[in-house]
Formats: sequence, structure tokens, C-alpha cells
Amino acid sequence: MDPLVKTALLQTVGFLIFTSVSPWLFVLVEYSEEDTLKTKYQLLRSLYQSVTSKCNITLEEFNNFSRVAHEALSEPERKWTYFAALEFVFQAITTIGKATYIES
Repeated sequence: MDPLVKTALLQTVGFLIFTSVSPWLFVLVEYSEEDTLKTKYQLLRSLYQSVTSKCNITLEEFNNFSRVAHEALSEPERKWTYFAALEFVFQAITTIGKATYIES
């Protein structure tokens, strides 16, 4: 086999392995087992108790206010799935350039 073809195939296989395995690193690093729904509920309950002690507000009014405030202020939380991480890896490689391990 031609050494140039062999080098090109080896670099291509290395690139494919690198780009398919490295997204799992992002998923593992960014994964959180914290139950955000439970934490948010506790914060909302604490806020309700604080507001009702200072203002004359019903539970229904508070729920309406908090729903509107949540919709206005919240940003969607990005979940690090394999495909989102794969997209990030491809964007990083194409923006920064090829990985240094590929260079001979």
C-alpha cells in the first residue's frame, strides 16, 4: 500500500475516533444528577412565603406572577447530549483548525 494512502487512512480513522469519542467527555463532565425541578420548587415556595409575609397576595396571584416572570426571564438550559457535544466538537475543530495530534 502506498505510504501516502496509508497515512491518509490512518489520519482519517484517528480523526473519526477522536470526533466520535470526545463528545462523551463533554457529556460526562457537564452531567448533573441534581434534581433541578425539586430545587426550583423549594425556591419558589420560599419566595411565596417571603412575599405573603410582606404583601397581601393570594396563591393564585402569586402563581400568575411567578409564571409570567419565569417566561420572561428564563433561558432554556442546554442539555449536553451526545449529538449536541458532537456538534460542539465539529464547530471547535472547524473554527480552530485540525487537531494537533493529526500533524505529522
